[in-house]
Amino acid sequence: MSDSLQPDLLGYVLDALEPDERQSLEARIQRDPRLADQVALIRRAMAILDDGDSCEPPAGLAARTCALVEREREAGAIASHDSRLTTHQPDRRPAEKKVAREPLSLPGRAWRAIDIAAALACCVALAALIFPLINASRASSQITACANNLRELGVALTAYSEHHNGVFPQVPERGNLGAAGVYGPTLVDAGYLRDPRMLVCPGSPLADRADFHIPTLDELRSAKADRLKELQRDMGGSYGYALGYRDNGVYKPTRNLRRETFAIAADMPAEDLTEHQTSPNHGWSGHNVLLEGGRVVYLKSCHLDGSDDNIFLNDEHQIAAGCHVNDAVIARSNARP
Repeated sequence: MSDSLQPDLLGYVLDALEPDERQSLEARIQRDPRLADQVALIRRAMAILDDGDSCEPPAGLAARTCALVEREREAGAIASHDSRLTTHQPDRRPAEKKVAREPLSLPGRAWRAIDIAAALACCVALAALIFPLINASRASSQITACANNLRELGVALTAYSEHHNGVFPQVPERGNLGAAGVYGPTLVDAGYLRDPRMLVCPGSPLADRADFHIPTLDELRSAKADRLKELQRDMGGSYGYALGYRDNGVYKPTRNLRRETFAIAADMPAEDLTEHQTSPNHGWSGHNVLLEGGRVVYLKSCHLDGSDDNIFLNDEHQIAAGCHVNDAVIARSNARP
């Protein structure tokens, strides 16, 4: 592998590449097992940044480290001075002719234990200061890439609705296709979403699964038992989708009314909404939400700004179809209406 390609692989892992660059590099990775191994190696090396914990340095670490280095430097200078006084006494013996030899190292350049300790202290301080910055930068880039994915998804959903009497992909009430994530296979099978990886948030656990794929509608129709549950769990990718609503007890699909405050898709909500009112995709820090009008917003709660509507529950506080046309309910891939 050319060394010049390593920054591109690092950018790929950090989701810092442009969409066309990422697509081109993914094609190369699929063709070359060595590149795939390099990507896996980089991800393992950066695993320390994915523990989800804040890594704030202790207060005053930098100042204490600098003070330690200064003390060690002064101690080293004193030790060196005493050594010269002890070892460089006047030699009153007759001078002997000595053969000049090349020094094994340049004077004053040898690394002593004090120097190594000081260098290690500096490394520890820098790591504690820099790792949180790298972690924050990586998380920010993943949120941005996720938002771009949702915008592409919004374009596909809008195009679908324009060719289906203003109706978004419908979630059936029952059967093998009766789960929220069916929107993914529907868009891919119909050609509205050409790149299925757009359904994968780079900040989600799904991004690390090399075997992930969006099933076809035929795969879903023929699947049984545990295999069907597996496909339904993953068919929506990393994102949740609107379930539709009930009108006088009759279940209806979500229509594209181009509402600017109606959520149509979002980062996959938590399985237990009583404990987490956000998505696990970005370490529980928040979630991107695609609004029906095409705009994407990043929220740290389950409520849109200026609204009391919980986008993950209907007005009866259930994970089920909305109670009316304006009751948005974004559900996990395997959730039924």
